[in-house]
Amino acid sequence: MGKKAWKLLCYLLIFVPLPVSSQDLVKSKIADKKLRICVVEGTGLYKKGAQNCPTLEAKSDIECVYGVDRLDCLRKIQKGTAHFGVFSPEDLLAARWIGAEILVTSELRFHNGNFGGVIEREFFEYQIVAVVDNEAHINTARELKGSKFCHPGHQIQNHWTEVLADYFETKLVPRECEDDLSPTESRIKAVANFFGPSCKAGPWVSDPEEDRILKNKYPSLCQLCYNPYQCGIGDKHWGRRGPLYCLTSGAGEVAWVRLDDVKSHFGFSGLPPEADPAVRICVVEGTGLYKKGAQNCPTLEAKSDIECVYGVDRLDCLRKIQKGTAHFGVFSPEDLLAARWIGAEILVTSELRFHNGNFGGVIEREFFEYQIVAVVDNEAHINTARELKGSKFCHPGHQIQNHWTEVLADYFETKLVPRECEDDLSPTESRIKAVANFFGPSCKAGPWEVASVYGVEPNIQCMRADTQDSCLKNVQHKVSDVVIVDQDTRLRAESEYNLKPILYEYSSTLEDKYVVVAVIRAASNFKSGFDLRGKKACFPHYGGAAYLSVFESLMNHTHLIDECTDISSYFSSRSCNWHSQSKCSDVYNGEEGAMRCLLEGNGDVAFISYETYKKFKGNELGLTKQHNPSDFTLFCPFTKPLKAKAVCYLNWVSRGHVMISRTASELREKEIYNSLREIDRLLGKKHRVTTVPFTLYGEFDRKRNGQH
Repeated sequence: MGKKAWKLLCYLLIFVPLPVSSQDLVKSKIADKKLRICVVEGTGLYKKGAQNCPTLEAKSDIECVYGVDRLDCLRKIQKGTAHFGVFSPEDLLAARWIGAEILVTSELRFHNGNFGGVIEREFFEYQIVAVVDNEAHINTARELKGSKFCHPGHQIQNHWTEVLADYFETKLVPRECEDDLSPTESRIKAVANFFGPSCKAGPWVSDPEEDRILKNKYPSLCQLCYNPYQCGIGDKHWGRRGPLYCLTSGAGEVAWVRLDDVKSHFGFSGLPPEADPAVRICVVEGTGLYKKGAQNCPTLEAKSDIECVYGVDRLDCLRKIQKGTAHFGVFSPEDLLAARWIGAEILVTSELRFHNGNFGGVIEREFFEYQIVAVVDNEAHINTARELKGSKFCHPGHQIQNHWTEVLADYFETKLVPRECEDDLSPTESRIKAVANFFGPSCKAGPWEVASVYGVEPNIQCMRADTQDSCLKNVQHKVSDVVIVDQDTRLRAESEYNLKPILYEYSSTLEDKYVVVAVIRAASNFKSGFDLRGKKACFPHYGGAAYLSVFESLMNHTHLIDECTDISSYFSSRSCNWHSQSKCSDVYNGEEGAMRCLLEGNGDVAFISYETYKKFKGNELGLTKQHNPSDFTLFCPFTKPLKAKAVCYLNWVSRGHVMISRTASELREKEIYNSLREIDRLLGKKHRVTTVPFTLYGEFDRKRNGQH
């Protein structure tokens, strides 16, 4: 490497984490005498809020306010319940898109530069540059066409996002408008056509099957990887340093990397330059007959590029991999659980499986520049903006799927709607109130804006409807693409609106599922489900999850009495929501309604969710003023649980279902599926960051169970 010459092609991007605060910081401090910092509690070893906040509050005039996630902290600053917090640049971009007025008061940087032994404060947190081989004779961006490209890859967790990874190629490579390709494949195809043999390791899309299909279709983007077929996470040429190893090994001609990594790799930071390292496996020497490390490692090192690193034990090997002194090792599932407990970010590479699939269909999507205008009916006699007050407003945001953001949607309203000077409201709240009074409610900021910041394609736009049936109808007629329904609406969405599910919520814990239980009076003499024949039953919804669970149980068991039993007439005709034409009052609809039906004597048994039953027992439903919870108990109609204290339930189903039109093309379905899976990876329960920017499955504004 010492004889080689390298040069920086250009500086392209900066990345600066910043703490931000409200514009009303000084005024609020005078009024409250305390500054409130919004804190997001971390996970694992990073759960430091409850530990450090009491010390901070005791030794300063700062008070901690806890947010569900970083976007929640932005809203608290916007509303004035917090004064400042620490955010990433992506958070600030999301704040701008949702119209939050946030002021940057100071910048935090955590890296110092070392130039010739002198430590200097960096102006940026870090810079990302393109490095080219001098022997490639590349002097301009145009000359990069056909060059061998070393890309850092995808799903790099630390200080790296998909936007950063793809920034170089996005600015450099032109893309064509291809109606038969998804946006993701269109971008991949453009990059493959522009560069020569390259390494772009890691998952290109979230679905492993489609990922394999794309890599087989565009193999040149994996040609320079250490393992071209897998082309996955953990490849020798994947990660922050991977492109540099790809470049200095002679495989590549241009690398997209961090500047501080370039300096340390080539010895510009005061440290000796790095040689192209071998792949290091961490080995724990066995005992007795299993003491094979010293025997086998020399042979392994002689015949491959793998080098052995010895660990005291497997936990020590986990630490070595975490620190980068080893690349991989062999571990048990218990070791990986311990890794999570100690905060080690370990990736299981051998779990990757690729299956061949058949994906067809054509997606129709427009790519164009456009102007936004206000068009009025001549017969309305509207000639000025003032005359729009009270007019019938047709908002285009609910019909345009692509290239539309909250900023664009609210621009007309923001410029049109006058605001009052209200001392008790911040400027942002005053604007929101004025727009709400003029046009009514709009969609709240959510995971879609955050996902767009992190490079999820295509952009997802929230559409608001007055009722859930309106949402279902919009998806049926392709005005919208996706709707999320609960367990009671799925069957109706399939039968009445021709929708189908593509994703569903799953949890390994019973409490997070919709578990159907039977509740009766404790004084009842019912011994089995056969005693319920002819009795009055209470269901939350006709055709819902509880209804279907009971219907299935009756189908499986009533043949023991009489094969000709009519299941639909098993319960009394006075039952609630057992027939489509229920004669019961609307107050008996829904989960609480079914429980009220039983409490008020209109039913002998109620089939509800276990969660509703627990809330009733815990006096959380407001139904216990005239009824004692101990007077009601769970009932096992046909089968009893094997364990003594186990919950007796009939069935369980997933709570949430993501549904699309049954007539959607297969390519469109695949595009939607990958986008939602990527959002789940970024913002779901299994995210690998200390504080998530948005909690996809948690509370929103301290509220749960919103409908979409």
